[in-house]
Amino acid sequence: MTLTTAMTQTDAATATLPSLSGIHHLGLTVRDIDESEHWYADVLGMVRVFVEPHPAGGGTLW
Repeated sequence: MTLTTAMTQTDAATATLPSLSGIHHLGLTVRDIDESEHWYADVLGMVRVFVEPHPAGGGTLW
């Protein structure tokens, strides 16, 4: 007699994922930096840490 165990797609996906203990930094490309800064501050409580200069364009890091 052969006994098999079926794994659901969710079981298979979560069985191989590492755990997440935090986020060191996050980089996002946004359409409107001023609008986005207000949204991230008001909704998520984020604050701008510094602005990284980019000669070819803008670059703000949160």
